[in-house]
Amino acid sequence: MPVFEVGRAFGRFLAAGAGVPFYETTHQEGHIAAFDRLEASGPFWTLHLSGGTTELLDVAPVPGGYRIAVRGGTRDVTVGQLIDRIGVRLGCPFPAGPCLEALARQAEEKAARAIAVPVRSSDGAVHLSGSEAALLRAIERGAPAAAVARATEAAVARAIEKIVLGGAKEVRPLVLVGGVVANAFIRRRVEERLGRRFPLRFAPPELAGDNGCGVAWIARARERLGHPSDEPPAEAPPAVEALGGRRNGKHELTDGA
Repeated sequence: MPVFEVGRAFGRFLAAGAGVPFYETTHQEGHIAAFDRLEASGPFWTLHLSGGTTELLDVAPVPGGYRIAVRGGTRDVTVGQLIDRIGVRLGCPFPAGPCLEALARQAEEKAARAIAVPVRSSDGAVHLSGSEAALLRAIERGAPAAAVARATEAAVARAIEKIVLGGAKEVRPLVLVGGVVANAFIRRRVEERLGRRFPLRFAPPELAGDNGCGVAWIARARERLGHPSDEPPAEAPPAVEALGGRRNGKHELTDGA
């Protein structure tokens, strides 16, 4: 995407001006490394949950980074977008995650369960546009704001469960990263539903939405490997494979450090 090309060009400019190497990585690698610090010894699953991304990633460590392929996710609305859109309609500021979570804590569980929110899946992907429509209708009908907020969290948790069970074909550690992971209700529900099937690892709330820290870890690893500034490691991961085998330009571009 052009917006990432601007970041790449600016990174190269800063590196040239400072006389330091320029290393390339990916958005996903940055989130993973912020939690893992490139310490994993074998393959694992990562669920990347942020404002613009909901992906189940098949991750294998390689020198200086990770080899990544997308094995599932959402096809329309991401879980972060669902939280932000519903939260804003409920009067929360953007980004709406912390406000929606605080609002949901005030909900009466019976009122939240009364809001029917479908979470549909097909072809290995989850579709949340219907979930969004159902929540918006509940708001229009005058459902309590706190109940709608809790129903939104519950829908996100169900979507996560469907994505993982539909795409994770082997039992491996499952690492959850991205800003949505900071939500305590969603973390607890995921532990209840998936904790017996997969060893779960959650990014701590203070790092859940951070990938700058991970990019720094990757840059340090590349520096220690002694790779020239414009050359990734010999075993560097290829461009991220998109769901269904298509190339996904959204995630091929890089953060620089």
